[in-house]
Amino acid sequence: MASKKPRCKSQGCRKAAGADSIFCQLHEQAAHPEDALMKCTREEALRFAALDAEYRLKLQVVQTLEVQGDNARMQYEAICRKRAEEKTSAMREAERFRGEYEALVRQIAQAHNLDPRKMTIDPETCVVRDLRDANPG
Repeated sequence: MASKKPRCKSQGCRKAAGADSIFCQLHEQAAHPEDALMKCTREEALRFAALDAEYRLKLQVVQTLEVQGDNARMQYEAICRKRAEEKTSAMREAERFRGEYEALVRQIAQAHNLDPRKMTIDPETCVVRDLRDANPG
């Protein structure tokens, strides 16, 4: 009479047990999952851990530099906006005085019979000069 193969002792399983186990191959792996895992050497694991830490550190450095670059760019753009606003404000101020300035220049030019585009006034000496008569050089 043929001897019966031992059956898996896992509840409800009817498969044959392994040669040196009381469980079938599937339930043996479930009972000892660490045996079914792929493993590497201790040296490989340590080398991996060291390189992984170094790699993550380099990625953090890159992220830090990106954030610092973004902050610098935002500060630069804010400074540029402020300068543009200051320039616009100064131009508006200049425009407000332009009419008064041109009226005064025309009045002085007419009083001295000069072309307003060809004259200058020295505010220290109050001398009005005709630039058409100026000798170049």
